[in-house]
Amino acid sequence: MIIFYKNGEQRVITGWREWLIWLAAGVILVVLACLALGFALTLFTIAIFALPVAIALALLAGLVQSRR
Repeated sequence: MIIFYKNGEQRVITGWREWLIWLAAGVILVVLACLALGFALTLFTIAIFALPVAIALALLAGLVQSRR
């Protein structure tokens, strides 16, 4: 049973409409969780490949750079 108030009046949702609302909320939650997981995996993959390349380039630049 879902109860909410609108303009001072109590509204009760039961039956198949309640199930439909809970199903929609569950689907939205799963979609948001999948998007968050995808975003996290993307950032992790970029970090795994970009950090070693950046470190190697920094070491190479340090060796090649002229000393004054």
